[in-house]
Amino acid sequence: MPSLVLKSPAKGRVAVGGAPLDLEDLRAIAQGARVFLSPEVPARVAPSRALIEKVLKQGNTVYGVNTGFGQLQSVRIPDGDVERLQINLIRSHAAGFGPELEPRAVRLMLALRAHSLSLGYSGVRLSLLEHLVRMIEADILPIVPSRGSLGASGDLIPLAHLALGLIGEGDVRAEGRVVVAADLMRGNGMAPLKLQAKEGLALINGTQGMTSVGALALLEASDVLRAAHVACALSVDAARGSTKPFEPRVHAIRPHPGQRDSAAALHALMKDSGIVASQGVGGNVRVLATPTRTAQPLRSAASPQPSRPKATKSSPCATPAAPPSATASAASSSTQNPKPPSARSPPPPRWP
Repeated sequence: MPSLVLKSPAKGRVAVGGAPLDLEDLRAIAQGARVFLSPEVPARVAPSRALIEKVLKQGNTVYGVNTGFGQLQSVRIPDGDVERLQINLIRSHAAGFGPELEPRAVRLMLALRAHSLSLGYSGVRLSLLEHLVRMIEADILPIVPSRGSLGASGDLIPLAHLALGLIGEGDVRAEGRVVVAADLMRGNGMAPLKLQAKEGLALINGTQGMTSVGALALLEASDVLRAAHVACALSVDAARGSTKPFEPRVHAIRPHPGQRDSAAALHALMKDSGIVASQGVGGNVRVLATPTRTAQPLRSAASPQPSRPKATKSSPCATPAAPPSATASAASSSTQNPKPPSARSPPPPRWP
Protein backbone atom coordinates (compact mmCIF):
# COMPACT_ATOMS: atom_id res chain seq x y z
CA MET A 1 0.00 0.00 0.00
CA PRO A 2 1.33 3.48 -0.78
CA SER A 3 2.24 5.76 2.10
CA LEU A 4 -0.84 7.22 3.76
CA VAL A 5 0.86 10.21 5.34
CA LEU A 6 3.38 11.84 3.06
CA LYS A 7 3.94 11.44 -0.66
CA SER A 8 7.50 10.63 -1.61
CA PRO A 9 9.29 13.28 -3.67
CA ALA A 10 9.17 12.53 -7.39
CA LYS A 11 12.23 10.60 -8.55
CA GLY A 12 14.43 12.18 -11.19
CA ARG A 13 15.43 8.89 -12.88
CA VAL A 14 13.88 5.44 -12.89
CA ALA A 15 15.66 2.24 -13.97
CA VAL A 16 13.71 -0.36 -15.93
CA GLY A 17 14.68 -3.98 -16.36
CA GLY A 18 16.21 -4.26 -12.89
CA ALA A 19 14.40 -4.24 -9.56
CA PRO A 20 10.58 -4.48 -9.65
CA LEU A 21 8.88 -1.14 -10.21
CA ASP A 22 6.69 0.13 -7.38
CA LEU A 23 3.84 2.64 -7.43
CA GLU A 24 6.11 5.58 -6.71
CA ASP A 25 8.29 4.58 -9.68
CA LEU A 26 5.19 4.61 -11.87
CA ARG A 27 4.12 7.96 -10.43
CA ALA A 28 7.52 9.43 -11.30
CA ILE A 29 7.45 8.05 -14.85
CA ALA A 30 3.92 9.35 -15.43
CA GLN A 31 5.04 12.78 -14.23
CA GLY A 32 7.95 12.88 -16.67
CA ALA A 33 10.92 11.29 -14.86
CA ARG A 34 13.79 10.10 -17.03
CA VAL A 35 13.97 6.37 -17.77
CA PHE A 36 17.06 4.26 -18.41
CA LEU A 37 17.90 0.57 -18.81
CA SER A 38 19.49 -1.14 -15.82
CA PRO A 39 23.14 -2.12 -16.35
CA GLU A 40 22.35 -5.84 -16.23
CA VAL A 41 19.86 -5.72 -19.12
CA PRO A 42 22.30 -6.37 -22.02
CA ALA A 43 23.62 -9.58 -20.45
CA ARG A 44 20.11 -10.67 -19.53
CA VAL A 45 18.51 -10.34 -22.99
CA ALA A 46 21.43 -11.71 -25.03
CA PRO A 47 20.82 -15.47 -24.40
CA SER A 48 17.16 -15.45 -25.39
CA ARG A 49 17.89 -13.48 -28.56
CA ALA A 50 20.70 -15.89 -29.40
CA LEU A 51 18.20 -18.74 -29.10
CA ILE A 52 15.89 -17.10 -31.66
CA GLU A 53 18.78 -16.66 -34.07
CA LYS A 54 19.78 -20.29 -33.54
CA VAL A 55 16.25 -21.48 -34.35
CA LEU A 56 16.25 -19.54 -37.61
CA LYS A 57 19.70 -20.75 -38.57
CA GLN A 58 18.85 -24.40 -37.95
CA GLY A 59 15.56 -24.16 -39.83
CA ASN A 60 13.40 -25.33 -36.93
CA THR A 61 9.69 -24.48 -36.93
CA VAL A 62 8.69 -22.42 -33.88
CA TYR A 63 5.31 -20.77 -33.32
CA GLY A 64 5.40 -17.02 -33.62
CA VAL A 65 8.91 -17.04 -35.05
CA ASN A 66 8.38 -18.60 -38.47
CA THR A 67 4.73 -19.72 -38.39
CA GLY A 68 1.39 -18.02 -38.73
CA PHE A 69 -0.82 -17.14 -35.76
CA GLY A 70 -4.08 -18.55 -34.46
CA GLN A 71 -5.66 -20.87 -37.02
CA LEU A 72 -2.59 -20.41 -39.24
CA GLN A 73 -0.22 -21.73 -36.57
CA SER A 74 0.66 -24.77 -38.67
CA VAL A 75 1.56 -22.67 -41.73
CA ARG A 76 5.32 -22.35 -42.15
CA ILE A 77 6.47 -18.88 -43.16
CA PRO A 78 9.41 -18.68 -45.62
CA ASP A 79 12.62 -17.31 -44.11
CA GLY A 80 12.49 -14.29 -46.39
CA ASP A 81 9.09 -13.26 -45.00
CA VAL A 82 9.79 -13.66 -41.28
CA GLU A 83 10.34 -9.97 -40.68
CA ARG A 84 7.34 -8.97 -42.80
CA LEU A 85 5.23 -11.35 -40.73
CA GLN A 86 5.96 -9.32 -37.60
CA ILE A 87 5.05 -6.02 -39.27
CA ASN A 88 1.79 -7.46 -40.63
CA LEU A 89 0.93 -8.72 -37.15
CA ILE A 90 1.24 -5.18 -35.77
CA ARG A 91 -0.79 -3.66 -38.61
CA SER A 92 -3.58 -6.23 -38.41
CA HIS A 93 -4.09 -5.73 -34.68
CA ALA A 94 -3.98 -1.92 -34.69
CA ALA A 95 -7.76 -1.74 -34.87
CA GLY A 96 -8.70 0.22 -31.75
CA PHE A 97 -11.19 3.05 -31.59
CA GLY A 98 -12.52 5.71 -29.27
CA PRO A 99 -10.75 8.60 -27.50
CA GLU A 100 -6.98 8.28 -27.17
CA LEU A 101 -5.42 7.32 -23.87
CA GLU A 102 -3.96 10.22 -21.95
CA PRO A 103 -0.21 10.82 -22.42
CA ARG A 104 0.57 9.70 -18.85
CA ALA A 105 -0.86 6.26 -19.56
CA VAL A 106 1.08 5.94 -22.83
CA ARG A 107 4.34 6.87 -21.08
CA LEU A 108 3.68 4.12 -18.56
CA MET A 109 2.88 1.64 -21.33
CA LEU A 110 6.23 2.32 -23.02
CA ALA A 111 8.15 2.05 -19.74
CA LEU A 112 6.35 -1.07 -18.53
CA ARG A 113 6.81 -2.80 -21.89
CA ALA A 114 10.52 -1.95 -21.81
CA HIS A 115 10.72 -3.29 -18.25
CA SER A 116 8.95 -6.55 -19.08
CA LEU A 117 10.95 -7.25 -22.25
CA SER A 118 14.20 -6.41 -20.41
CA LEU A 119 13.75 -9.41 -18.14
CA GLY A 120 15.14 -11.58 -20.94
CA TYR A 121 12.35 -14.04 -21.66
CA SER A 122 10.94 -12.65 -24.92
CA GLY A 123 13.80 -13.00 -27.40
CA VAL A 124 14.04 -9.33 -28.39
CA ARG A 125 17.21 -7.45 -29.29
CA LEU A 126 18.80 -4.88 -27.02
CA SER A 127 18.31 -2.28 -29.77
CA LEU A 128 14.53 -2.65 -29.48
CA LEU A 129 14.69 -1.86 -25.76
CA GLU A 130 16.93 1.12 -26.39
CA HIS A 131 14.44 2.38 -28.97
CA LEU A 132 11.62 2.18 -26.42
CA VAL A 133 13.66 4.21 -23.93
CA ARG A 134 14.56 6.81 -26.57
CA MET A 135 10.86 7.26 -27.34
CA ILE A 136 10.20 7.99 -23.66
CA GLU A 137 13.19 10.31 -23.35
CA ALA A 138 12.16 12.27 -26.45
CA ASP A 139 8.56 12.33 -25.18
CA ILE A 140 7.33 10.83 -28.46
CA LEU A 141 4.11 9.10 -27.43
CA PRO A 142 2.14 6.95 -29.89
CA ILE A 143 -1.59 7.63 -30.20
CA VAL A 144 -3.31 4.67 -28.50
CA PRO A 145 -7.12 4.42 -28.73
CA SER A 146 -8.79 3.63 -25.42
CA ARG A 147 -11.18 0.96 -26.77
CA GLY A 148 -10.39 -2.49 -28.07
CA SER A 149 -8.43 -4.41 -25.44
CA LEU A 150 -9.19 -8.11 -25.07
CA GLY A 151 -8.82 -7.86 -21.31
CA ALA A 152 -7.57 -11.11 -19.81
CA SER A 153 -6.36 -12.27 -23.24
CA GLY A 154 -3.94 -9.37 -23.35
CA ASP A 155 -3.82 -5.78 -24.56
CA LEU A 156 -3.09 -6.87 -28.12
CA ILE A 157 -4.85 -3.94 -29.78
CA PRO A 158 -3.56 -1.10 -27.55
CA LEU A 159 -0.04 -2.49 -27.66
CA ALA A 160 -0.24 -2.84 -31.45
CA HIS A 161 -0.97 0.89 -31.67
CA LEU A 162 1.99 1.48 -29.34
CA ALA A 163 4.18 -0.63 -31.62
CA LEU A 164 3.01 1.28 -34.70
CA GLY A 165 4.72 4.35 -33.31
CA LEU A 166 7.94 2.40 -32.78
CA ILE A 167 8.13 1.30 -36.42
CA GLY A 168 7.32 4.78 -37.72
CA GLU A 169 3.72 4.14 -38.72
CA GLY A 170 0.62 5.78 -37.31
CA ASP A 171 0.50 9.04 -35.39
CA VAL A 172 2.34 10.16 -32.29
CA ARG A 173 1.92 13.03 -29.86
CA ALA A 174 4.84 15.31 -29.06
CA GLU A 175 4.88 18.79 -27.53
CA GLY A 176 1.11 18.90 -27.66
CA ARG A 177 0.94 18.16 -31.40
CA VAL A 178 -0.18 15.05 -33.26
CA VAL A 179 2.17 14.24 -36.15
CA VAL A 180 3.18 11.29 -38.33
CA ALA A 181 5.58 9.08 -36.40
CA ALA A 182 8.19 8.69 -39.13
CA ASP A 183 8.38 12.44 -39.77
CA LEU A 184 8.89 13.24 -36.09
CA MET A 185 11.55 10.56 -35.68
CA ARG A 186 13.56 11.93 -38.57
CA GLY A 187 13.38 15.38 -36.99
CA ASN A 188 14.81 13.94 -33.74
CA GLY A 189 17.62 12.00 -35.38
CA MET A 190 15.85 8.66 -34.89
CA ALA A 191 15.09 5.97 -37.45
CA PRO A 192 11.91 3.86 -37.26
CA LEU A 193 12.54 0.48 -35.66
CA LYS A 194 12.88 -2.44 -38.09
CA LEU A 195 11.35 -5.50 -36.50
CA GLN A 196 13.05 -8.86 -36.71
CA ALA A 197 11.85 -12.38 -35.96
CA LYS A 198 9.58 -12.74 -32.92
CA GLU A 199 9.71 -9.03 -32.00
CA GLY A 200 6.25 -8.02 -33.24
CA LEU A 201 4.66 -10.78 -31.18
CA ALA A 202 6.78 -9.81 -28.16
CA LEU A 203 5.67 -6.17 -28.37
CA ILE A 204 1.92 -6.87 -28.33
CA ASN A 205 1.71 -9.95 -26.11
CA GLY A 206 1.29 -8.27 -22.73
CA THR A 207 -1.05 -6.43 -20.36
CA GLN A 208 0.72 -3.10 -20.04
CA GLY A 209 -2.35 -1.17 -21.23
CA MET A 210 -4.60 -2.22 -18.38
CA THR A 211 -1.68 -2.10 -15.96
CA SER A 212 -0.97 1.55 -16.83
CA VAL A 213 -4.59 2.66 -16.57
CA GLY A 214 -5.06 0.71 -13.34
CA ALA A 215 -1.87 2.12 -11.81
CA LEU A 216 -2.96 5.69 -12.55
CA ALA A 217 -6.35 5.01 -10.96
CA LEU A 218 -4.68 3.56 -7.86
CA LEU A 219 -2.30 6.51 -7.59
CA GLU A 220 -5.17 8.97 -7.80
CA ALA A 221 -7.14 6.99 -5.21
CA SER A 222 -4.16 7.04 -2.84
CA ASP A 223 -3.96 10.83 -3.23
CA VAL A 224 -7.65 11.12 -2.34
CA LEU A 225 -7.07 8.92 0.70
CA ARG A 226 -4.18 11.11 1.84
CA ALA A 227 -6.37 14.19 1.47
CA ALA A 228 -9.10 12.49 3.53
CA HIS A 229 -6.65 11.76 6.33
CA VAL A 230 -5.36 15.33 6.35
CA ALA A 231 -8.92 16.69 6.39
CA CYS A 232 -9.83 14.40 9.28
CA ALA A 233 -6.73 15.40 11.26
CA LEU A 234 -7.51 19.08 10.75
CA SER A 235 -11.09 18.46 11.87
CA VAL A 236 -9.93 16.78 15.08
CA ASP A 237 -7.63 19.73 15.75
CA ALA A 238 -10.39 22.24 15.06
CA ALA A 239 -12.74 20.40 17.42
CA ARG A 240 -10.02 20.21 20.10
CA GLY A 241 -10.28 16.45 19.98
CA SER A 242 -8.05 13.70 21.29
CA THR A 243 -5.50 11.52 19.52
CA LYS A 244 -6.20 8.60 21.86
CA PRO A 245 -8.81 6.98 19.57
CA PHE A 246 -6.10 6.64 16.91
CA GLU A 247 -3.43 4.98 19.05
CA PRO A 248 -2.16 1.69 17.52
CA ARG A 249 -3.12 -0.43 20.56
CA VAL A 250 -6.76 0.54 20.12
CA HIS A 251 -6.85 -0.84 16.57
CA ALA A 252 -4.51 -3.80 17.03
CA ILE A 253 -7.43 -5.91 18.27
CA ARG A 254 -9.27 -5.51 14.96
CA PRO A 255 -8.55 -7.90 12.05
CA HIS A 256 -8.62 -5.08 9.49
CA PRO A 257 -5.21 -3.96 8.12
CA GLY A 258 -6.77 -0.95 6.38
CA GLN A 259 -8.24 0.31 9.64
CA ARG A 260 -4.88 -0.01 11.39
CA ASP A 261 -3.08 1.79 8.54
CA SER A 262 -5.62 4.60 8.52
CA ALA A 263 -5.46 5.06 12.29
CA ALA A 264 -1.65 5.06 12.19
CA ALA A 265 -1.67 7.71 9.47
CA LEU A 266 -3.99 9.95 11.48
CA HIS A 267 -2.00 9.43 14.67
CA ALA A 268 1.21 10.37 12.86
CA LEU A 269 -0.35 13.50 11.40
CA MET A 270 -1.45 14.73 14.83
CA LYS A 271 1.39 13.55 17.06
CA ASP A 272 3.07 16.98 17.08
CA SER A 273 -0.11 19.03 17.10
CA GLY A 274 0.25 22.15 19.20
CA ILE A 275 -3.52 22.50 19.44
CA VAL A 276 -4.04 19.02 20.90
CA ALA A 277 -1.13 19.49 23.30
CA SER A 278 -2.44 22.86 24.49
CA GLN A 279 -5.78 21.26 25.36
CA GLY A 280 -4.13 18.44 27.31
CA VAL A 281 -6.17 15.77 25.59
CA GLY A 282 -3.49 13.89 23.73
CA GLY A 283 -1.45 12.53 26.63
CA ASN A 284 -2.14 11.36 30.16
CA VAL A 285 -3.88 14.53 31.37
CA ARG A 286 -7.53 14.00 32.23
CA VAL A 287 -9.78 16.82 31.05
CA LEU A 288 -12.70 17.77 33.27
CA ALA A 289 -15.75 19.77 32.31
CA THR A 290 -15.50 23.44 33.18
CA PRO A 291 -17.95 26.34 32.81
CA THR A 292 -16.21 27.26 29.55
CA ARG A 293 -15.48 23.75 28.28
CA THR A 294 -18.09 21.02 28.07
CA ALA A 295 -16.86 17.42 27.96
CA GLN A 296 -18.39 15.83 24.89
CA PRO A 297 -17.76 12.60 22.98
CA LEU A 298 -15.84 13.04 19.75
CA ARG A 299 -16.65 10.34 17.20
CA SER A 300 -13.77 11.02 14.81
CA ALA A 301 -12.38 7.55 15.51
CA ALA A 302 -14.51 6.22 12.66
CA SER A 303 -12.98 8.66 10.15
CA PRO A 304 -12.38 9.16 7.33
CA GLN A 305 -16.03 8.85 6.28
CA PRO A 306 -17.80 10.50 3.35
CA SER A 307 -20.63 11.70 5.58
CA ARG A 308 -22.07 11.44 9.08
CA PRO A 309 -25.63 10.70 10.19
CA LYS A 310 -27.70 13.58 11.44
CA ALA A 311 -27.83 13.82 15.20
CA THR A 312 -31.00 12.30 16.68
CA LYS A 313 -32.08 11.35 20.18
CA SER A 314 -30.58 7.90 19.71
CA SER A 315 -27.51 9.10 17.80
CA PRO A 316 -24.14 8.97 19.61
CA CYS A 317 -23.31 12.26 17.88
CA ALA A 318 -26.15 14.11 19.55
CA THR A 319 -25.37 16.44 22.43
CA PRO A 320 -26.94 15.08 25.64
CA ALA A 321 -29.94 17.12 26.69
CA ALA A 322 -29.86 18.80 30.09
CA PRO A 323 -32.35 17.66 32.78
CA PRO A 324 -35.65 19.62 32.78
CA SER A 325 -35.01 21.07 36.25
CA ALA A 326 -31.58 22.31 35.28
CA THR A 327 -32.98 23.85 32.12
CA ALA A 328 -35.72 25.68 34.01
CA SER A 329 -33.27 26.91 36.63
CA ALA A 330 -30.86 28.19 34.01
CA ALA A 331 -33.65 29.95 32.16
CA SER A 332 -34.86 31.66 35.34
CA SER A 333 -31.36 32.78 36.25
CA SER A 334 -30.67 34.22 32.82
CA THR A 335 -33.98 36.11 32.86
CA GLN A 336 -33.30 37.74 36.22
CA ASN A 337 -29.62 38.54 35.56
CA PRO A 338 -29.12 38.77 31.80
CA LYS A 339 -25.50 38.85 30.66
CA PRO A 340 -24.28 41.10 27.91
CA PRO A 341 -23.43 39.20 24.69
CA SER A 342 -19.68 39.61 25.23
CA ALA A 343 -19.84 37.98 28.69
CA ARG A 344 -21.76 34.87 27.68
CA SER A 345 -19.91 31.54 27.47
CA PRO A 346 -19.48 30.16 23.97
CA PRO A 347 -21.79 27.25 23.13
CA PRO A 348 -20.23 23.78 23.13
CA PRO A 349 -19.26 22.43 19.71
CA ARG A 350 -21.90 20.32 17.97
CA TRP A 351 -21.78 17.91 15.13
CA PRO A 352 -23.46 19.30 12.03
